Amino acid sequence: MAARTHLTIILVLLVSVTVLSWYLGTGGGAHPMVPDLTISAAVLFIALLKVRLIMSEFMGVRSAPAWVRRSSNAWLVVFFASLFIVHIAVSGG
Repeated sequence: MAARTHLTIILVLLVSVTVLSWYLGTGGGAHPMVPDLTISAAVLFIALLKVRLIMSEFMGVRSAPAWVRRSSNAWLVVFFASLFIVHIAVSGG
């Protein structure tokens, strides 16, 4: 039963940060969508956390050998840093 409660908490957290990233990405409906580096960075960081949680909790990386955990974390950092750099290069900002 404890494992089920743990996964429910993770699922609620994932849904909550998804709603938060949607709210940030759309500006909360307060203004037309204007590219903003800060908001883009926040949304990408939230996505990084979500992917990390999914890999850890639902793909079994948390219980995997240390080298798998380290290499998956390194892959995430490199991938999201690359996305952010490409976003900066394309948006000119």
